Amino acid sequence: MEQKSNGSLISAIVIIILLIIGGIFFWKTSVKNKSDQPNIPATAPTADVDKDITNLESDLNSLNLDNLDSDL
Repeated sequence: MEQKSNGSLISAIVIIILLIIGGIFFWKTSVKNKSDQPNIPATAPTADVDKDITNLESDLNSLNLDNLDSDL
């Protein structure tokens, strides 16, 4: 009778268990880090919005859309 070695099966199971434990460890630490961060409230836009809008409008007006589909 031949005896089969179960060493590779046991080592594969040990590696899978270690990967699961490592994944749980990293998941727990990432959840802990997220809960440690302070809640910073969103700030309301300031008067710079008007300047941004005029800049966007000037950029939009300067676009040349006549040759937009020339490469198609």
